[in-house]
Amino acid sequence: MRILKLVVTAALVLPATLAWCFPATVEKTVNDDLLIRWDASGRSVDVWVEYRTTDQKPLRQLVSRQDSDGQYLLSAKSERPYIFLVTADGKQQALAQRRLPLQAGNNFRDLGGYAATKGSSVKWGMLYRSGTMVDLTSNDYHYLDSLGIRVVCDFRSSEERVNEPTRWQGSSTPQRKETDYVLDMNILGAGLARPNLSPAQARQVFADFYREIPFTFAMQYKQMFAELLAGHAPLAFNCSAGKDRTGVAAALLLRALGVSHADIVADYLLSNQYYQPRPSKPGANDATSRMLASLPAEVLKVLMGVDAQYVDAAFAAIEERHGSFENYMSTMLGIDAAGMQKLRELYTE
Repeated sequence: MRILKLVVTAALVLPATLAWCFPATVEKTVNDDLLIRWDASGRSVDVWVEYRTTDQKPLRQLVSRQDSDGQYLLSAKSERPYIFLVTADGKQQALAQRRLPLQAGNNFRDLGGYAATKGSSVKWGMLYRSGTMVDLTSNDYHYLDSLGIRVVCDFRSSEERVNEPTRWQGSSTPQRKETDYVLDMNILGAGLARPNLSPAQARQVFADFYREIPFTFAMQYKQMFAELLAGHAPLAFNCSAGKDRTGVAAALLLRALGVSHADIVADYLLSNQYYQPRPSKPGANDATSRMLASLPAEVLKVLMGVDAQYVDAAFAAIEERHGSFENYMSTMLGIDAAGMQKLRELYTE
């Protein structure tokens, strides 16, 4: 294919840990096409594209045979296809846009494609993470309807769900799994309210907060894993920003599926790219809004992002309190070794 000069607006880079295949990327261009690139050194591939809908079997089409120049431009303005690069010796690389093509989605993305155990990878189109869905449009829900999402686990507090309700639209409404609770921001708020707090100190306060997340929200995480063990997928889970409670949930899930720590952190850090803070509603008086309104701009900026030390702190606390990740999963979330194996059978390939 001839080389095109394109301005890239979003990119997906597959982790280098996929040793059983080869480095490849899919990038969305300013024209809403998809530019597929791969390591073509001494290698030609067949490029296949698969479109999936809930009302028919996946349709996989060969779009380029023995392509050896390392790139292919796919016109995909209104779809999110799955792309397969297949070598002559049968090695295969699966690709897709990680962020869903929604008009008003916030941090809504697919957890598929990461290298897991024994040469497998996390299945695309089964596990989704997101922030609040309050702004989703009818077109967004039409697209989500095509994904066949069966369950949505909403980690938000009772007050958060009232203030920003999810009003799912479509021909099939997923089951909603929610827990009524009051979000206690006092511990985090007290740490952030210290006078002359620096951004570095704010990050440490937030890291300390993350040390409590695996335990404070264990009930919600246990419910999510129970749904997954029951095979109730595709499944989506969310909180308000889709980066903290949801970020830890995604990290636990990927770890359970055998994804490397480096790739878990890489997925976690994508919130810095995909999360877009929403302005508080005029007169908002919930606990989170009150706390955020009281913070200096430089501290608020810390809270609106993510940092590797946060998710590292969560895993460190798990190791300290339970001795191992496996003990935490068994004791707190009810997932023993057999359950972990079943999760991998269901959600990796």
